[in-house]
Amino acid sequence: MRYFFIISILTLSINSFAQSNWTEIKTTEIPDTISTQIISDYAKYEMIKSAKKVDKVGNLIFRIDIQKKRRLYHLIYSKEGILKDKSKSKVFEYDGSEKNRKPSDGSHQMEPPRLPSM
Repeated sequence: MRYFFIISILTLSINSFAQSNWTEIKTTEIPDTISTQIISDYAKYEMIKSAKKVDKVGNLIFRIDIQKKRRLYHLIYSKEGILKDKSKSKVFEYDGSEKNRKPSDGSHQMEPPRLPSM
């Protein structure tokens, strides 16, 4: 029970650190300078999520997540529309096309040839 409690506390603290106070916003709340830059540079991408926060220095920054097929980019912009950071990750989702693997229990091995009976 003690270990469960410790693990749950660590998980909560890691999640809160990863979130780092991003406030989700609507796409209409994104400044025009950022919107026009995203439309021109990433026209074939779909905007998935947008958020904002105040960084350590006190500047307002925006995070825009865009996706195209299995590519996902996290774009960090300043309020003025300057791209501060761009990170890439893969999108993992199950679409039904993956084949289920059969368990390897040794039953798939070939049997030795049988001799004809006399």
